[in-house]
Amino acid sequence: MMKTIALAANYAYINNIETTIKSIIYHNRVVKIYVFNYDIPQEWFIKINQYANQVGLQIIDQKFDPEVIKNVHASYDYIKPISYARFLIPRLLTEDKVLYLDSDLVVDHNLDDLFNADFGDNLFLAVKDYIFYSDHPNEEAGLFNTGVLLFNNRRLKESNKNLSQELLKLGENPALNNGDQTIFNHYFKGKIGELPAKYNYQIGFAYFANVTHDQGLLSKLKAITDPVIIHYVTAYKPFNLLSYGLLRDKYWFYRNLEWWQIVQKYTVFDRTKIGQPKFDGEIFIFTNQQEIQNLEKVIQKLPNIRFNVAAHTEVGWPLKELLKYPNYRVYPSVIDDNLDYLVNAADVYLDINYGEKDAAIIDRIKKRQLPILSFAETADHDSKYGNYQIFANDDLDGMVQKILEIVKQDKN
Repeated sequence: MMKTIALAANYAYINNIETTIKSIIYHNRVVKIYVFNYDIPQEWFIKINQYANQVGLQIIDQKFDPEVIKNVHASYDYIKPISYARFLIPRLLTEDKVLYLDSDLVVDHNLDDLFNADFGDNLFLAVKDYIFYSDHPNEEAGLFNTGVLLFNNRRLKESNKNLSQELLKLGENPALNNGDQTIFNHYFKGKIGELPAKYNYQIGFAYFANVTHDQGLLSKLKAITDPVIIHYVTAYKPFNLLSYGLLRDKYWFYRNLEWWQIVQKYTVFDRTKIGQPKFDGEIFIFTNQQEIQNLEKVIQKLPNIRFNVAAHTEVGWPLKELLKYPNYRVYPSVIDDNLDYLVNAADVYLDINYGEKDAAIIDRIKKRQLPILSFAETADHDSKYGNYQIFANDDLDGMVQKILEIVKQDKN
């Protein structure tokens, strides 16, 4: 059974999320892992997938616009706004069942039994927070910890098309007691099923339990002798210079694992598959606007062709988001040396940007006698260039086929 797992982090947390991923794959081979982020460089995903692909896995770069979380309230310094990205799962993922994991935890066993858990009528399965929070003094405590959440994603998507937007809007409340966890418990009250505590072993509370002599909490922690997921909650993280809790060595076991060791657990590691990615051809696009006709669709259809987009200015999120594709690069405020390289490396120029065309760039392309391809909506219909071909707006396959023909000719 393919297990779908989602994590969320920004680049500052890259070592921690990689540790979590290592621990997942060390015990689970049949998984698909989405990493929700807005600033992790594509080079990290390319390298990590060169290892993961060798055992049939993929780490998916799930970019999202940081504007959607810019106003949310995190409650504590060690909780970052990126934690609200879990609320985007129903909007962005299509899988029926998704396991969300925080990035301050490690997986220490196979997750098949967790994924086989029965939702019943619930929208989520989760573990109660070991220290029960309550926003209202008279309200019965017993809230769920959101570091490990099994989403009934099919039901969630069917229940409310605007769910992600509503949850993020609630996150703008500065009075939230515990950030997104408060929203989750209140919004979905009565729709969360309880998982055994071993699936979210909140070992980070060990220090708190000891200094407060909380015997109930100490007993709860000691009762779990073989946790499946070890969660280093609170500010006392094992990746800090000093930490005050337990199982620091367990964390660093996974952190120090080399990727080739994980691959070698399942198959013979092939070192030749590690290195700079190679492409069959290079596409160049210069733009003065962030809108480029059919760009994402062409990128998707030609994974072995690299698309290089350049601009004289900074670029907006629509062009940054496409960095989730390993065969795409963008050059904002492009400098002359990079521009020279892009012009000289190109096999094809795509004149598919909306708005004003850059005549100087087009002239350089013509001097190299490169083919220029365009769609009817964005084409220069007055062009007299003999190697300029226009495709119907819906003839994506026609353009793709022409690009492949050109690249093949160049290679021969």
